[in-house]
Amino acid sequence: MIKAVADTNVLLAAFLSPNPASPNKEVLAAWQKGDWMWQHSGDTLAEYVEKLQHFGVDENLIRLFVKDLLLLGEEVEVSFFHLPNYPEDPDDIAFLLCALNGDSTFLISYDEHLLSLAPHYPQLGIVQPRQFLTAIRDF
Repeated sequence: MIKAVADTNVLLAAFLSPNPASPNKEVLAAWQKGDWMWQHSGDTLAEYVEKLQHFGVDENLIRLFVKDLLLLGEEVEVSFFHLPNYPEDPDDIAFLLCALNGDSTFLISYDEHLLSLAPHYPQLGIVQPRQFLTAIRDF
């Protein structure tokens, strides 16, 4: 089973895009179908809720997403905190730690700060949503 952590920007793009064929919506749909396991930590979940609220996503949609994530996702306990290479944006640390502590296959993001770290974490595919969708189709 592919295990992945999605950055907040992927989630926001899925909720806010008017395009029903958005790759971000497809990432969420693939998760809900069981094509991959969404890993999250307390810190990443808090970030999701904070940003969704900040950008005006309907509270009922936020509650449904959190409910689904708690039921269908996998909570990762972050037990180690040292990173050989840190992202430029401190908010990204929680997502990288979650992915590494959970032995994730992928970290999905549009964030250049995270994407630029890919060579430093060869055990983790740090990819954009389209690359992730290609990977899960080939799995």
